[in-house]
Amino acid sequence: DDATRAEVIRVGNAGTMAMGAVHNPRYVFATADASTDYRGIAPLHYEPVDELRRSDGERELITLSADFGPGGLVGQMYGLVLAEQGEDLPDDVGAAANAQAVLAALRRFHDDDALSTNPLAAADGSVADRADGVRATVRAVVEGTFGSSPGDQRLREAIVRAYLDPDGGHGIAQRELHMSRSTFYRHLQKARDRLATASPGPDRR
Repeated sequence: DDATRAEVIRVGNAGTMAMGAVHNPRYVFATADASTDYRGIAPLHYEPVDELRRSDGERELITLSADFGPGGLVGQMYGLVLAEQGEDLPDDVGAAANAQAVLAALRRFHDDDALSTNPLAAADGSVADRADGVRATVRAVVEGTFGSSPGDQRLREAIVRAYLDPDGGHGIAQRELHMSRSTFYRHLQKARDRLATASPGPDRR
């Protein structure tokens, strides 16, 4: 049942944290069964990595990823506790939460349902309107983050082609930038980190 499943997950997560070399991870990747409903972990901003979908012969598997921001997993939990108590996040934690929201919006940029529940979405309006509002915010952050230098323009191009363009994707962006897979993903992470530091503060929501 759900209670038993939750306890198993709790013990497993605790064991992973205790045995891991990083006790407050920022980036987390987990393999999961595609048939399971993961909407309950939406506040943690886990997102499926579509290019890592696969099968082990019996199950369809997905890889979930999360970027918990500069505060790591502990900071994420702290923010959730404050939210449950109706308390506002301190400015630095609020900025980190907005950075995570921008990165989450990138990964689901063409999914109206996901964007409409993103923390950057307006409280009112239709699903499509709220999603379009988040897209506009993300595009503004992208345009405001990268300058006119060749290096900045390549970072911008990686974000736009990997996430924003309907006909784009990671593989397409990699080929168009003429980079090896490892170089491209390092380049894309650098671009994502730049976006995170330039993300809108709490007052822009």
